[in-house]
Amino acid sequence: MANSAPLLSRRTFLRLGLAGSGALVLGGSICILNRSSRQLPKVLFFSESELETLAALSEAILPEAVGVPTYKEAKVLERLDEEFYFVDPFLSDDFKTLILVLEYLPLFHWKFSRFSKLSLESRRKFLSELNQSDSDTVRAVWANLRMPIFLMYYGHESTFKAISYDGPFLNPPEKLSESRIYYSKLVGGSDVG
Repeated sequence: MANSAPLLSRRTFLRLGLAGSGALVLGGSICILNRSSRQLPKVLFFSESELETLAALSEAILPEAVGVPTYKEAKVLERLDEEFYFVDPFLSDDFKTLILVLEYLPLFHWKFSRFSKLSLESRRKFLSELNQSDSDTVRAVWANLRMPIFLMYYGHESTFKAISYDGPFLNPPEKLSESRIYYSKLVGGSDVG
């Protein structure tokens, strides 16, 4: 075999290696700095990215007014995580799929951003567009993500006054089920018996 010349000289190889390493460092730095500023609770079921999407959705659909609790005050994300932690994987995996679909659905509507990275007004406008969609599947995704959030929000006692609800008859103290006590211990709650 004849003496063949190398495809890349040593100097070119080192330059390309250095440029590639620099690109990796720059890309990693951008990913780290692009994290959300939302404070997410400690959970057992949802991943951080799923919580980001749920938090962004909660911010967009729940009411904002003086005297009305936020999704954080009503512990919406914690309660969703608690409920889905004990649900059959057949259902809970479907819910995770819905979250994933919503996160990337704006890309299919020419938004060039994931749902959790859109501004609040852009999210609200996008959700309004989903409500008017001709696709039954898209409307089903939207409805099936919205309802559990509303259930957890309006089922929390901090929202009762805002919606003029006096609470349960005779206002009995809350009695936690065994599964809720177990979940709280796993997460690290200290106020559960």
